[in-house]
Amino acid sequence: GLIPAGQAFWVRTFSGSPALTILEAAKVNADAPEEPSQSDPQYLVLRLKQGAISDPAYILFTEEGTDGFDAQYDGRKLRNHGMFNLSTIAADTVSLAVNNVSNAFCSKTINIKVADIPAGSYAFAFENLESFPGIGDITLVDHFTGTSTTVTGADYTFAVTGTGSSHSR
Repeated sequence: GLIPAGQAFWVRTFSGSPALTILEAAKVNADAPEEPSQSDPQYLVLRLKQGAISDPAYILFTEEGTDGFDAQYDGRKLRNHGMFNLSTIAADTVSLAVNNVSNAFCSKTINIKVADIPAGSYAFAFENLESFPGIGDITLVDHFTGTSTTVTGADYTFAVTGTGSSHSR
């Protein structure tokens, strides 16, 4: 994506003397429609929402990705302070805000972690489902209630009745 003017972003480096250079040519007109490229990866945005507040997690499907933790391609989840936290889980331990997984699969399971969530009403929103034509169903399994729901693009609403530091769904 695009980073709106005035917004901050994190950069993770793997060298002792990193440098980030962004040239003037990298700027784009935010009002101009963006044409998708054949090389654009398929991705899904999962949002945990409560009213106007939301926390997104991004799942990309690429040739470079694996279903484990990839320090070069995945983005660790940095904890939100004072609100709930949503992430996907790689290798059953690493919380990710950006999870780059393999695009070669017949079926795939991606675990979701919800943390620091007080009692209240919430919803999961699924964005960019249209980038997955013909893949079949995406199913959300709620391990707390023991139910499964086919993702259609509509929000999946649920209630948290107790306060806890971490709930996996």
